[in-house]
Amino acid sequence: MTSAIGVDDRRSHLRQEALGTTAQKVLIATGHWAELVYTEGRRGMSKELIELRDGSFYLVGSRVPLAHVVREFQRGESPETIRVHYPTLCLEQVYGAIAFYLGNKEEVEKDIAERERQEDAFTADHPTPPDVKETFERMRQTVSRRS
Repeated sequence: MTSAIGVDDRRSHLRQEALGTTAQKVLIATGHWAELVYTEGRRGMSKELIELRDGSFYLVGSRVPLAHVVREFQRGESPETIRVHYPTLCLEQVYGAIAFYLGNKEEVEKDIAERERQEDAFTADHPTPPDVKETFERMRQTVSRRS
């Protein structure tokens, strides 16, 4: 079993978990990005999974905020179910997001709280127009009658 040999020394280890007898998962982060490094024997693969963008954490290569994945995980959803809710993500990204959250709970919780504060402020500043609310209510009633 190897560790993250060859990984730049300026990166700091935040979390390390065994994945089995031949593989090891090492979570590495800096101030502006984070990545999960998978190493197996002498062969190592590196893939960035989480990044800090516009002051918030996002899954790399997507517009999905880490907060959305974490909220579902906190509600008890399995990684496979979360993956179904976000079809642009692969299962590796969902597991990587959960691992990052578990290794950086305090920082991610702060990010989630700030995101929720911003969302609440936006909702308060931009209320749903009454006619749209009425339309949605009629649609709900129509759907519930069909059931």
